[in-house]
Amino acid sequence: MKHILVFVLSIFIVITSFSQKKYSNEYEVNFVKSENGKIYCTIFTYCKNEKQCLENAKINAIKTTLFRGFTSDIKINPIIKNLDVENENKNYFNNFFKPNGRYLNFIEYTQYVQVEYAEINKRKKKTAINIVILRDNLIKEMQNLKLIKLLDNGF
Repeated sequence: MKHILVFVLSIFIVITSFSQKKYSNEYEVNFVKSENGKIYCTIFTYCKNEKQCLENAKINAIKTTLFRGFTSDIKINPIIKNLDVENENKNYFNNFFKPNGRYLNFIEYTQYVQVEYAEINKRKKKTAINIVILRDNLIKEMQNLKLIKLLDNGF
């Protein structure tokens, strides 16, 4: 009886471990340049298929612009420096990042980069996507919603 219980428990653990999405938030950002209120970057995403990679890359690019910022030869600070803003406005950001949400209004251009579409394993692939983000428009949106302060308020 003890062996049967161990066997059933082992099967359960194996099944649940294979059914999880393990790589949904895993990504890398390569900042290219910033000019005329736009950020040019390459997002490397890990996911199951190309369509999912493209959607994840767009969301990750906007989230990086909003909450993390970019670091390379020059540093571009995040638009929202206070991390509590995301938690306090959770409903807004959930709607903002939903499929076909408002975040798409701040993506000007996307292009798959012909790099090695690396298959890490059967459930994880790595792709690179060039993205142009309309950073100035995103700042205006956050200011209009009063999620960040207007730049002229402190003078």
